Amino acid sequence: MHSFLTFSHCSGIHQWEETLTLTQGTLTFAGTLFSVCQQETCLAHFLAGQYQEACTLLKGDYVGCFVSSHVVVFWKTQTSNRTLFYRRDGALVRWSTTPTDLIDSLDDFTRTGLHACCWGENAWIYQQLHWTPAGYAVVLTPERETVFPLQQPSLQKSQFPRRSLQQWAEEAFSRLCQAVHPLVACQKTIGVLLSGGIDSSALAAALVYQGASVIGYHFAHKQNAANERSFAQAVCTTLNIPFRWIPASIGPDYLLGYLSQTWIMPHPYGHGGYRWFEQIADLMRQDRVTIAVTGRYADTAFGPLERYSIADILSAPLPWKERWNMLLHSLSTNWELPDLFRSFLHSDSLINSASFSRSDHVLDQPKHRADFLSALPNRSFLTYSPFATERSLDFSPQDLATEELWHHYGIEIFHPYSYEPIQEFAAQLPYAYRFFPFQGQKITKPVLRLAFAHLLPPEVLRRVRCLWLNVPGQTLCLNEHLLLAKLLGSDDAWVVRLGFVNQERLRQVLTDPSRLRANSQTLIATAMVELFLRQHSISSLLQ
Repeated sequence: MHSFLTFSHCSGIHQWEETLTLTQGTLTFAGTLFSVCQQETCLAHFLAGQYQEACTLLKGDYVGCFVSSHVVVFWKTQTSNRTLFYRRDGALVRWSTTPTDLIDSLDDFTRTGLHACCWGENAWIYQQLHWTPAGYAVVLTPERETVFPLQQPSLQKSQFPRRSLQQWAEEAFSRLCQAVHPLVACQKTIGVLLSGGIDSSALAAALVYQGASVIGYHFAHKQNAANERSFAQAVCTTLNIPFRWIPASIGPDYLLGYLSQTWIMPHPYGHGGYRWFEQIADLMRQDRVTIAVTGRYADTAFGPLERYSIADILSAPLPWKERWNMLLHSLSTNWELPDLFRSFLHSDSLINSASFSRSDHVLDQPKHRADFLSALPNRSFLTYSPFATERSLDFSPQDLATEELWHHYGIEIFHPYSYEPIQEFAAQLPYAYRFFPFQGQKITKPVLRLAFAHLLPPEVLRRVRCLWLNVPGQTLCLNEHLLLAKLLGSDDAWVVRLGFVNQERLRQVLTDPSRLRANSQTLIATAMVELFLRQHSISSLLQ
């Protein structure tokens, strides 16, 4: 029997005083506990000073806080979407899962971080705050601060010296079903954010196979170059589950709709999908869906990583027949022979960081064009290693905005590909089975595709994703250039007053359709920063 309990928020304040003599403590949580029957045992461990045992006792996707007269302990499970932020001011400790709760003055924000957000970077803007990393605990006492890891899964290499693609696929199917089982056991309807790609499609199939009640949700673009609706609908038809979709808005409400809300974004969001997530969340609330899953983290679990070479095929524990076929099919691709020969060494890769979308990078040059923005004073600021990447499974500054959005609508989001059964599997999966040359094509995630070939429609399995997903944002900027001019180019715009936007260069961009398209991503990111500043009325930044 599984119990399933969700807590929406965690915050508090504590001050150490010499006269305080309490011996008991309190526990608070934010996120989801898969088992709630051991809270008293957990509290007993904390009171005995057994912090590691206490933090690992309760399973789930959550952050926790224990407070007593002499210690404050924060911890975050490896797969939690929530993050606990805290700050120390002398003997005073404050914490919250919403960083804006802890802001006092201009010193708590960094202008460089806000400027970087205009460039579309995943930059941190709260320089006075600390946070609890995923899979770690932080112990605060009046004298010191200690950080220690929680128990991590043992990611050991495969015990199979030679394992076929089919065997890997069968294991992948079992692992994904195992990963979603705690969600199925809650016996609630589960919403799947269904793009129509293999990641979310396989997730929906695993949930249906386990007997869950599932609804597929999709935002469809009017532009054919970005429209994936037919794939998502085919998945729902094949799995016999309801298909709910909304036309993704690119009208004036895309930006100005946020100003009428009673809630406040805790961080600027620099991507084009924020309004679409809001539309999906509203639809889920109408359907009384409170649990949703995404295909996030499947890229690094099943897809190619930072390299792929012939040496990976030669050194992997593959059956010899499959190894030979992969070598032959590599000749049918558009890889040139000199590159293939050089890749006999592990040091020479046939792919690079530009070949696939990656979020864990350090940039020397801006990744988006921004003809209207002033240059960033310090590019080394954009080192993201402390933040969320597909590898670290930690938090993303920009994702704080979407997490707050889901919570506002009463929805808890889960990413099953980050769960232990999948991560253990990913640690064993050879590079050679993450990327598969076949009949002139380069097939990504072949193991995941084969694992669910018996449940998903052929068009999804054969699909080689190549869509222009930036087209909706470009269309928005073309249609709403007057709104952007008013929002970003007026004398009282925060991004102008802070020196981020050059008004004359902005005017030149907004009157040239080709430059509008080229600058669309940074125009949207800068608009979101402007809205963030308006919502929080951070006038002190100008001083």
